[in-house]
Order: sequence, then C-alpha cells, then structure tokens
Amino acid sequence: MTRENIENCNKLVKFIEEMETRLDDEPVILDTEEILFQELEKTSQAIEELQQLTSHADDFTQLLVSKNVAVLKERIQKLYGRIHNLAVDGEFMLLRVEALLLGRALLKENRQDIDGQLDELQGHLVLLKNNFRSSLRNQLVQDTAEQFLAKVPALENEKTTRSAAIKSLENKMQKLLKEDLFDNETLGLIAEILEEADARNIGQRREFIDEQIKDIFSHDPEIAEALLSMDL
Repeated sequence: MTRENIENCNKLVKFIEEMETRLDDEPVILDTEEILFQELEKTSQAIEELQQLTSHADDFTQLLVSKNVAVLKERIQKLYGRIHNLAVDGEFMLLRVEALLLGRALLKENRQDIDGQLDELQGHLVLLKNNFRSSLRNQLVQDTAEQFLAKVPALENEKTTRSAAIKSLENKMQKLLKEDLFDNETLGLIAEILEEADARNIGQRREFIDEQIKDIFSHDPEIAEALLSMDL
C-alpha cells in the first residue's frame, strides 16, 4: 500500500505538470474552460482520497505524500485562475476573428455569410460585455469590433470605402496582437490616463485622453495611432 500511495501521488503530480504544459501550447475558450475545470475537480477528489488512504500508512509515506499534496493543492488553485484568464483572452481572440470574417464576407458580398457573421459577432459582443471584465487589450479589441459593426450598414452600400475600412480593421486588430505593443508598462500608463480622465467632465474627457496619448507616446507613433483610434 505504501508503494501504491507514492505511485498514485507521482501520477497526480505528472497530471498537473502535463496540464500546465498543455495550457502553454493549446488555446483555451469558455467551452474548454468547463472541460478543464472538470478535470481539476476530479484531480482534487483523487487527492482527497489519497490523503485518506495515506493516513493509515507509515510515517515516512505520510510525510512524503502530505508535502506533495500541499504543493498539488496550491498548483490546482493557481490553475483555476490561469485557465479562466486564458479562456477570457481566448474569447476575445475569437471576437477578433469574427470581426475579420465579417469583413471578408462584406468583400465577397455574400448575403448569407454576412447575416451569419453579423449574428455571431453581435451575440458574442453581448456575451462578453455582460459577463466579463476585460483587460485593456481585450477592451480595445471589443471597441474595435463594435466600431466596425456600427459601420456595416453603410459599408454594404458604399463599395468605394468598403475595402479601406476592412483593411483598417485588419491593421488595428493585428496591432493589438503584438506582445510588445501593450506591455505592462504601457498598460499601466494607459490605465493612469483613463483614471485621471474619468475625473473630468464628459466634454473634456476625450480631449484630455488624446492630448495625453500624443504627449506620452510621442516616441512610439504605432502605439499612439492604435490608441487614438479606440473608443477609450
């Protein structure tokens, strides 16, 4: 029984390590989150069962297993948070894809595809706005998708501006994906600007934001351009 307890403990450690590796390599969305949470719940139950069985083992086995169990429980709690954050980010990545697919449907002038992508994008926006607090990067993705969605009726009737608007959408979404475009320092600066702007009246808010962005990010036109185009 002692050897079996130790082997079961090692299997649980290996399972958690494999899940941590999977999260580095595989995209996560809300549907995936539910499946992963179920796996973590089963693992937690297996840990509780192992603790009960080990309570009758020798002192060495109890000490060895208890140390591993404490670490496993901590890693599981961290995985819950990590999986949720990845799932939310994954949903906003899907939102980006849906906006781009809508743009391509407009270019092809396929009525069925346009209606389908419109419904999908609108529904997804409602889901995310009503259920999740997003990071600044995700908020910018959402704002970009909403702005494009508002232009769709006009773009359906204006072929001359349609291609340029869709190209602009693609460029903005691509910029938002750049890891170095919105690093932690940049996000902190933007958060400070928005916090100070919220203390001002509505009429001055946007003007203040634009002035601050132009001043603070004057050395980096790419970031400034991306931010100035957003509904902050």
